[in-house]
Amino acid sequence: MIHHIYDYTTLYEKLKPVIDLLYMTFTTMGLIDSCSMILAITLAIREEFTVNDYVALTGYAKSTISTCLGMLERMGFIHKVKRGRRYSYMPTSDIGKIFINRFRNILERKLKPLEDKLLMLLKDEKDEYVRSKLESLTSEVNNLIKVLEDLLSKV
Repeated sequence: MIHHIYDYTTLYEKLKPVIDLLYMTFTTMGLIDSCSMILAITLAIREEFTVNDYVALTGYAKSTISTCLGMLERMGFIHKVKRGRRYSYMPTSDIGKIFINRFRNILERKLKPLEDKLLMLLKDEKDEYVRSKLESLTSEVNNLIKVLEDLLSKV
C-alpha cells in the first residue's frame, strides 16, 4: 500500500495514457464522467485509495467522490476496506467477470423480457403500420440477443 499522495500522483502521471483509455471506455459504456475517472484511476493504479486521495488526484468534490464510490461499489467494480476510522477503496479482483455478468444480466433481465413483450404485442396487433414498427424493433432486439448470446458463449 502506498502511503503518500505524492506516490499516487507519480503513478497517476506515468499511467495517464492508460487511465485516459480506461476513462473513455467507461464513459462509452454509460458511466458518468466522474465515476469513469475514479474507476479508471482505481483500476490502473491498483492501490487502496481514500476519499481524500481521490480528491487530491481528481480535484472533484468529496460529495462527488462519495457518490461515485457508492455507485461503483453497488455495481461491483470496487470494494471498501475499513482502515481505522476511515475506509479505503480497492478494485474488485476480477473485473472481467463483472463485465461479463453485467452483459448476462442485461440479456436475461432486460432484453429477453423485452423480446417477449414485443412478440406478445406483435401477436395481437391489427394495425399494419404499428405492426411494421413492432416487427422492425423485434428484429433488432433479436439480433442484439444473438450477438450477446454468442459473445457470452465464448467466455
